[in-house]
Amino acid sequence: MAQLPRWMCCVIEDLCLRAWLLTPSRQIGLRAILTNSAVLLVISGACSRAEPPPPYDVVVVSGTPYQRGLQHGQHLQAKIRSFYTRMLSTSLLPYLNRQQHDIQAVLQVYKGAEYGNGQFSNLLLRESARELAKSIPQTYLDEMHGVADGSGMAYEDILVLNTFLDTTLGARSITYFLQQVGAPALVSMRIPACDSDGRDNDDDGLTDEPHEGTLDYAASPTATLVELPVDASLTLQLSDSDGVDPAKVRILVDNIVYDQNSPNLQIAPWSTAAPGEHADLRVTWTPPVPLQKGKTISMIIEASDLAIAAEPPPAHAHAMRPEQLTWTTQDSALHRWQVVNRGFWDGTTQPPAHGFALRGTATADGNPLLAHHFSLLDAGVAHDHVVVLVQDLAPGKRVVTIGWAGLVYGMEGMNQDGLAIAIDHSDTLNNPLVDNVRRNVLKAKLLSGGVPVGFALRQALDGASTVAAGADLLAGLKHSFGWNFLLVDATGAMRVLEVDSNILGTTGARQYGPDPSEPGAADAYGRALASVGADDLQIGAHFRALTNDLNVTILYDIRPQRFWSSYYFPSVRTGDAMAAEIASHYGKFAVDSAIALLRRPDLVDRNDSMTAVVFEPAKRRLHTAAGTVPATDGNFDTYSLMEMK
Repeated sequence: MAQLPRWMCCVIEDLCLRAWLLTPSRQIGLRAILTNSAVLLVISGACSRAEPPPPYDVVVVSGTPYQRGLQHGQHLQAKIRSFYTRMLSTSLLPYLNRQQHDIQAVLQVYKGAEYGNGQFSNLLLRESARELAKSIPQTYLDEMHGVADGSGMAYEDILVLNTFLDTTLGARSITYFLQQVGAPALVSMRIPACDSDGRDNDDDGLTDEPHEGTLDYAASPTATLVELPVDASLTLQLSDSDGVDPAKVRILVDNIVYDQNSPNLQIAPWSTAAPGEHADLRVTWTPPVPLQKGKTISMIIEASDLAIAAEPPPAHAHAMRPEQLTWTTQDSALHRWQVVNRGFWDGTTQPPAHGFALRGTATADGNPLLAHHFSLLDAGVAHDHVVVLVQDLAPGKRVVTIGWAGLVYGMEGMNQDGLAIAIDHSDTLNNPLVDNVRRNVLKAKLLSGGVPVGFALRQALDGASTVAAGADLLAGLKHSFGWNFLLVDATGAMRVLEVDSNILGTTGARQYGPDPSEPGAADAYGRALASVGADDLQIGAHFRALTNDLNVTILYDIRPQRFWSSYYFPSVRTGDAMAAEIASHYGKFAVDSAIALLRRPDLVDRNDSMTAVVFEPAKRRLHTAAGTVPATDGNFDTYSLMEMK
């Protein structure tokens, strides 16, 4: 007997219950119902309890690009309109408008009347969308026209919806960099005890050379110093042209907070300031008790300046990015490069997007897996509009992406050949918006350019069947921003591709796998860039190969991402925790344990989580969680790509 819809079962059950309760003799009434009615037989045979539907849409489309887009638009008309209104009009546009003040202080064009009255963000997205459209292949333009016609929305609105991510990240990188230019900076460090402790603290092969304990600060993925005396004091130099506010200096060491009221933190001027200028601050931290020998210590430094900015409201001081450094105490017997600058989670940051691939000796059955948790900007909106979009491009050519209503792509996907790809953003100023500033200086506009990342993903999934072909295709594109691609195919081949926009013609794409003997796959010390063994690979929100993505002077001294990105230290921390978990379960991974790793609390962004998925490329199977925040709290629903209807 065919199963009835759940709503019909509920109606029948309710009617039967009411009939029984209203019968003078319930036993007689129930007997009558059982004897004279087939209703309960229908219930018992056709109304089994059904699982609730997933809190996202699964849509299968076919035909020409335009026809597929039309079906997409027709099926999700209400959600596309909702996503556009809630994500752009209600959330993103007001956010970008708040950045206008910092941007127009440098780029005069944005002081124009046409960008006033709240139009800055709308025009920024639309002008960039038109520029980005020049690099989008016609097949995807046709698909977006179909989405527009199917949803009843204007084509340009759909174009903006499909390009806002690239433009927003490029603009955010510039505004965040400009904000950091005006905020305090950690300039240098001084540890006098290192000058005569008989140890090679800076790990340069020399012991107690002059001023061994004096160094300029540079953000690092590894330890800053090693083998420090257990009672060593650290002195930091903080600088800001508007002056550093002593009351807002905070030092955190192993989750203990020290401020100007702490006896173990002394704050004083670094030197005598010239008239009308502010002296740098000298901040000296001394351990309250001698530290344990052979221990790894992490410190986070926070500070704000004395100036109060009125725009954007509310009035605020300029706060520097929390800087992070790590060192070891004496008798650790470790080199700097052996100690990850992992720091600790103090509750002020969230783990950014990340993914990992496993195969062979790393998995229980030898089959490859690709797991990914994408987080960036949920804004209380994106999780309500997730779409698992299956496209039948041609007979024997099927592609699935996990994205959002109205977008013809996602940030992860797999094709019928078993090629699976996941993408993480990676902050960089090596992008088209900065290139416009480089070329046009104060007259520049923040126009994005290149291939938007979602369309890069579609090109790889639509046109490649192996990791090698997909990586080469992606490497040959002109990219809109900084991205980390993780590719795995049915054979178990795996590769990371790091890209930026290569605006100076000196960086470009970098590929690597888990084998450190492969050219470009190891760091300066011979360690694999992003693997703990021969059969795993991972990505995060920071570059490992493109460590000097941009280092040039354009109005300001522009430095690589590790010096300014708010994602950098959280991504290093997340990657190290993920690597440790992979190492401890090597050879035991299956789908369930990959999901468990994605759900590990210290790896989950609980604010801006968007989608989570585990792919089984050899089996053309995917396990998707979405529709909740975080996505990893939801059920991972299993789909066979070839059976999805």
